[in-house]
Amino acid sequence: MAGLRTPALAVLLCLHWHHVIVKAGTLFAVPGDDVFFNISISIVSSNDGFIAVEKHVDDKHKVMVFVDITNPPYISAQYRDRINFPGIIGLTEMYFWLYNVSIEDAGEFRVVPVGIRKVLGSQILAVAGRPGNPTIVERTIPQVYKDHTLECEALSSSRPETNGFNMSFIWKLNGTILVNTMVRIVQGKILIIRRLQREDRFDKFTCIAYDSDRLPSNESMYYQIDPYYGPAEELTLDPPNRTYFVEEGSVLASITCSADCHPHCIFSWDRGVRHGAKLNLSVIDKTKNGIYRCTAKNPVTHVSFTTALEVILTTRIGTERADRNGFPVTKVSLRVIVVFAIMSLNLVLHFTSFTDRALPANMVRYASI
Repeated sequence: MAGLRTPALAVLLCLHWHHVIVKAGTLFAVPGDDVFFNISISIVSSNDGFIAVEKHVDDKHKVMVFVDITNPPYISAQYRDRINFPGIIGLTEMYFWLYNVSIEDAGEFRVVPVGIRKVLGSQILAVAGRPGNPTIVERTIPQVYKDHTLECEALSSSRPETNGFNMSFIWKLNGTILVNTMVRIVQGKILIIRRLQREDRFDKFTCIAYDSDRLPSNESMYYQIDPYYGPAEELTLDPPNRTYFVEEGSVLASITCSADCHPHCIFSWDRGVRHGAKLNLSVIDKTKNGIYRCTAKNPVTHVSFTTALEVILTTRIGTERADRNGFPVTKVSLRVIVVFAIMSLNLVLHFTSFTDRALPANMVRYASI
C-alpha cells in the first residue's frame, strides 16, 4: 500500500445539513492491515461549516482523527502519516485510507459537523487480536460409562468488545486435530466424549482459539482425563464368608470390606461400628448376633453399594440344676440356631420338666403313649 500514501487533499466544505444517522457495515481487520473507509453521509443543503472524523470507543471516549479545515487537513498525532484523505464524493460519501491498523484503532468512526453534536454517518472498525492463552475446563464429572464435556475458554483481545468476530476453536487429541466422530463430538469450544472409558485416562487434549483465521492463540496446556469409577455392585469381603457361626464368648477375626474405586471409596459398617473398611467384633455375646452391612461410597461421584454378612450366635447343649419350690429339678434345654431358612422337623420331642419324686409316674404315662 506504500504507493497509495499520497498527501491528503484539502477539502473545505460550506454546508448546511439535516441530521440523519447513516448506519454502515463493520470493517474487519487484523493488526497491520490497510483499511479503506467509505462512509455514506446525508447532507441536505449547504451552509458554512466543516466536517471532521471522530473515533468513538464508547459514549464517553472519543478521539479526533482529522478535520478538513486546513490544507492539508488537520490530523491528530496518533494518525499522522497513516491517513490518506482524498475527500468527499458528491457530498454523500466520505472515504479515506487508514494504514497499518492496530488494536488501538478499533472503534466507531463518525463523520460529524465541527462544533455540532450531530452524526452524518459512521462505520465501525473491528480489529482482531490474538486471544489469550486458552484453558480447558471440565463441565461434567469424568465418570466411567457417562458422557463427559470439556470447554475451551479463551479471552478475546479483539476490539471493540462487541466486535462481531466469531471466535473459533481447534481441538487436538495427542497432538492430532480432532474431527467429529461417534465417540468425540466437536461443537466449537465444546468437546463431548461419549460414554467415557477407563482407558481414556491416557488421552491428552489441547485446544487453540481464533478471533481471526490469521491470529491463533497459543496452544493450551494439555488436559488429561482422570476418569472416576467404582464401586461395583458386588463388594469384596476378606475372608469371603457371608455367614459366621460363632460361639458365645469367642472372638471373631477381622473382616475387611473392599471395592475397586477411583478415588478410594469411603467405607462404613452399620450397627454402630466405627467408619472404616474393617469389621472388628470383640467378645461375642447376644448383642453381636445379627446382620452387618458394609457400604462403599465414591466421594466424588457419590455412587454407593452395600453388601452384608450375618453373625449367628451358637451355644452348647447342656444340663442345668435349679431349685423349684425346694425340690431339685433336672431340665434338658435345646437352643435353636436361627438361620434365614428354617427347617421343619417332622419329629416333635415332647419333653417336660419333672421332679425326681414324680419320675416313676411320668415314665409310666409316657410309656403308654
